[in-house]
Amino acid sequence: MLYLKDFIAPFNLAYYHGFGDLEPVGVSWQSILGFILSVSAFTFAIIRFKKFPIISYGILFFFFTISIYLHVARTLADTRADRFLFFASVGLCIVLIGVLLKILKVEVNANEKSSDLPLMKALKEHPISHKLIFAAVLLFFSVITFSRNGVWKNDFTLVENDMERLENSARPHYFFATNLLLDMQQNGRTLEKEEQMIHHYRRSMEISDSIYYGRIELGGYLCDQGRLEEGKTVFQETVRLFPNVSDPRHYLGKALVQLEKYEESIVHLEKSIKFAPNIGDSYYLLAISYAKTGKGEKGLELIDQGFKKFPEAKQSLYEAMGHVYFEMNDMKKSTESTLKMIEYGGDPYRVYATIIGRYQAKGDNESADKFYQSAVQQGIMQVQQ
Repeated sequence: MLYLKDFIAPFNLAYYHGFGDLEPVGVSWQSILGFILSVSAFTFAIIRFKKFPIISYGILFFFFTISIYLHVARTLADTRADRFLFFASVGLCIVLIGVLLKILKVEVNANEKSSDLPLMKALKEHPISHKLIFAAVLLFFSVITFSRNGVWKNDFTLVENDMERLENSARPHYFFATNLLLDMQQNGRTLEKEEQMIHHYRRSMEISDSIYYGRIELGGYLCDQGRLEEGKTVFQETVRLFPNVSDPRHYLGKALVQLEKYEESIVHLEKSIKFAPNIGDSYYLLAISYAKTGKGEKGLELIDQGFKKFPEAKQSLYEAMGHVYFEMNDMKKSTESTLKMIEYGGDPYRVYATIIGRYQAKGDNESADKFYQSAVQQGIMQVQQ
């Protein structure tokens, strides 16, 4: 019924129809009427195919091409979408032409050779008023079609244009937010775009608890911008809604490490590894959390597991090892581990700066100066004037 409405009166179109936009109506007069019309039309097409071949063919064409989008064989991500009607509308066009041919009493002879199409030929024999009505209708729907085509220029114009129409629908808010995030990544961040993006992420989350990636993206963005408490709150809610999924636990654990709440981070990072044991970054973060809470040996055991599981991640694992030994007050092994990072692509300046800073933190200025001089001799650092 809704697809038929869009064909006859293509107003208030939207690229998406789903949760928040279409509410289930159950058994109602609309659903009963839709069922009766569908069955009647399909039955008519089968029984009267010989007498009304054009109309019957159009009806069958419509039903067969739209059937894959009716959620009978399988459910789709979009409950309904205008684009699903694109090919099926050819069938409705055939039906419309067939009905007009009957109304105008035009007989179609496939063997007749003529430069005129049957419908156009029939219109020639009608008064000018009928021709003007036909032209007006054609012009009216042409304008609607071309005006809507402009909306589909790109993903951004599409979601922005239809946002007002889909205010209470969760996924369009998420789609718009992700497009704004991509736009900022490509063209630069502005306060206006950022506020708009965050609003649409939050609105999608208000409407539906099932918004998963929106929560991950918003929490990640807030943490990247230094808004760690806000990001932590988003990830906490995500963990509550998706308790047995690794990523929310991982990102919440990472935010807690940045906030230096190591005891809390351990709980989530341990579960993250339990749910997804092949995420190397979780091992790095958990090892540091163990070290910061006086569980250095446990951190070293975890790093050893990491070396076996992730041989390609030796740089970050040696970095974690350097952290662990530093917290265990073993500066010799901490320095050896941190220097190993250079062998696996680590930035020499950052490595030496870390080592120097650790010796200074321990009050060992002599060792700090020794490594500073070594970095200067190797051209890694410049002499401070």
